[in-house]
Order: sequence, then structure tokens, then C-alpha cells
Amino acid sequence: SDALNQQSEEPKGKRGIKITRKMCILGGVALVAVIGIAVLARFGYAYWTDPQRDVDRKAAGEYATAVDYYESGEYDLALEKTEAIDTTWTRYQKAEKLRVDIIKARLDEIRSSYEGDQKYTEVISYVKRKVPNLDIDAEIREQYEQAIEEYKASVLKKADELEDAEDYSGAVREVETALQLIGSDAKLEERVHQLGKTEILKAVETYEASKEYDTAIELISDRIGDYETDSEVVLAYNRCKDAFRDSVIQEAEAAYESSGYESALSIVNNALTVLPGDPQLTSEKDIYTACIPVDLTTLTPYFEGYITVLTGEVTDTLGNTYHSGLKGYMYESDASKFECYNIWDIGGEYNTLTATGVVLEDGKGARGTALFRIYGDGVLLYEKTDIDSKTKPYEIEVDITGVTDLKIEMYGHGTNYFINTLSSVLVDVMLQKEK
Repeated sequence: SDALNQQSEEPKGKRGIKITRKMCILGGVALVAVIGIAVLARFGYAYWTDPQRDVDRKAAGEYATAVDYYESGEYDLALEKTEAIDTTWTRYQKAEKLRVDIIKARLDEIRSSYEGDQKYTEVISYVKRKVPNLDIDAEIREQYEQAIEEYKASVLKKADELEDAEDYSGAVREVETALQLIGSDAKLEERVHQLGKTEILKAVETYEASKEYDTAIELISDRIGDYETDSEVVLAYNRCKDAFRDSVIQEAEAAYESSGYESALSIVNNALTVLPGDPQLTSEKDIYTACIPVDLTTLTPYFEGYITVLTGEVTDTLGNTYHSGLKGYMYESDASKFECYNIWDIGGEYNTLTATGVVLEDGKGARGTALFRIYGDGVLLYEKTDIDSKTKPYEIEVDITGVTDLKIEMYGHGTNYFINTLSSVLVDVMLQKEK
């Protein structure tokens, strides 16, 4: 019976073990499932809430649109779409490759659509606008550089033809237009320099032939900054300045002889607007400026006697008005008691004294006579002794060349106490220096 009991108990133990094992397996599976669900939930949440997901989705859509435009030949729209793609797209390298393909296709289209220089300018302009970095593709760089070289060759050929036709301005414009498109280029810049130089020298040659030296000087002056180290231009510039200066000096001299210092000074002043600060012309100006008459009444005499200096407006018997002059009114018989003269030191600087003798309005009908005498270094140079109330205005001119002490002696028909008669009057007394 014990043996039978033992036999009957063994299967029960095994069945318990099997049940336990099944429960462990089921529990493990359940745990794995729970963990898996938790992991999936976590990563699913992260995926659905990740902002990169939106970026990638939007970028993928724009990329697809760009591809459609590209495949339909609408390259500008396709390129515009690639430029709108967010650079943080996880597959952004696809957009970059597509952009290169679009640009190449557009360049092929440009080359087949345009002729002559426009083909080159369109390629250059397009690459400059759309390809900020030529390193993105060697083929694009090659096409761009080839277009530049071909365009330059064409421009230089046209410039040569225009130069042969002596259309220098047109040739310069042609090259400068290319420079505006291409940017800095040593070869084109040198060509502009040479064309400008040729234009200047040709123009100067024409102006020299017609003796229009001032026009030639102004032309070179406006552009000398670009050619200040060019010996040919500088030589032409100096040659024109020398010729202009000589002609001005001769013209001023002739004007001085025929019309006086004012005409000469005007000529020299005008010339100085062409050659500002020129030492030789400035010296000529000083010479003619020195010829401007000096009003004697503005100089201070070193001896001052009984002579009145007129500084206000005075009127003569004919109604003429004057604003400066000298007046003497004392009797000559009173000369022993009163010094009726002034003496000026004029330093031997003047050649001529000019003045107008008048009878003032208050001397109209006056009795007696008046007189004056002019001395140079003690020598009598001029005198007038027959002035009366009927004397009309008269001009005097006295040579005072080399005179240092200028003395003017004036007498009227009056006294120091009672002045109601004729005076000796000189107005506009001027000292003139000759060239």
C-alpha cells in the first residue's frame, strides 16, 4: 500500500511543478509585454511630440514639390522651393544635391536660349544671384569661369573696334559695363586705363592745335588722379600749363598797354581759376594789383598842416558829387603864420598822381582866387594859380616816378577865422603805379 501511495503522489508533484512553471512563463511574458508597451508608449510619445518630425515632414513635402518643378522644367520655381527647405532637415543633403542639378539644368537652358554676349551675361548674372559659393560643384564653377573669359574676350574685341573708330568714350563704357557685371578684373581695369589715356592724349592734341589750352588743362585735371604717375599724361599736362601760362601773360600785357591794369588783372584772375595757386600767375596778379590806384587821403601824412581832408560827400558847382579829396582855404599871405600843406612819404613806389580840381558848391560866385602846388622831394612838379569861382572841373596828371616825399600846398581866399570865400579843392587824388 505504501508503494501504491508513493506512486499515486509522484504525478501530483510533477503536475504542481508544471503548473508553477507555466505560471512563471506566463508572468514573464506578461512582464515583457508590460515593459514593451511602456517602451513603445514612451518612444511613441517622444516621436509624436518631437518637433523634428514636423520639420522633416514639411521639408519632405517641399522637396517633393521641388522635384516636380525640376522634372517639369520649371527650374526657377524648383530652385525657389529648395531654398525654402529647412537646413535642419535630417536629409538636407538631398536638397543640396537637387539644387546643384537644378542650377546645371538652368545653365544648360540659358546657353541654348541666348546668343552672343547675352549668353555670357545671363550665365554670369544667374550664377552670381543663385550660387553664393562656387565650391558646391566643379562643373558649375567651370561654366561660370568659361562664360567670364568668353565675355571678356568679346568685350575687349568690341573696345578695340571702338578705339579704332576713335570712339574712346564708347570703348570705355563697353569695358566698364563688363566690370560692373564681373566685378574687379585686372585685365579689364588696365584696358579702361589705357583707353582713358589714349582719349586724353588725343583730345589734348586737338586742343593744343586750336590753342585751347584751358580746355585741355580742365580735361586732364578732372582725370589726373588716375594718371598722376603716367609720364606721357603728366608731360602733356605740364606742356599745356606752360603754353596756357605764357599765352595769359602775353594777353594780360597787351590788355594792360591798351586798356590798363583792370583788363590785365581780369585776365590773370580768370586764368587763376584754371590754374589755382600757380606761382607765376600769382606773381603776375600781384604786379597788376599793385597798379590799382591808391587814394591819397587813405594815407597818413607825416606832416599835417592846415589842409582839410574831405571824407564825406561834397558837390561842385555843376552838381557833381565826390567822396574824398583835399581842401585848402587860407590866404597864401598867411603862409608865414600857417603851414597850409601836407607831406606824405610814398617811398618812391608810384609813377603818377591824378586828381580832379573843382570849385565846391559853396564857392559859387565867391570872390578872389585859389591855387595849389605839388612838390616831389622839394621840387615843384605842378601848380595851378588861376582858380576862381567860374572854374569848371579839370583833370591833372603829374609824374611822381621815384618821389619819396610828396608835398601838396593849397591856398584859398579865406582866413582861419572867417571862411566864406573860395577854396582850393582837389578830389579823387590817386597815386598810380605802373607795371
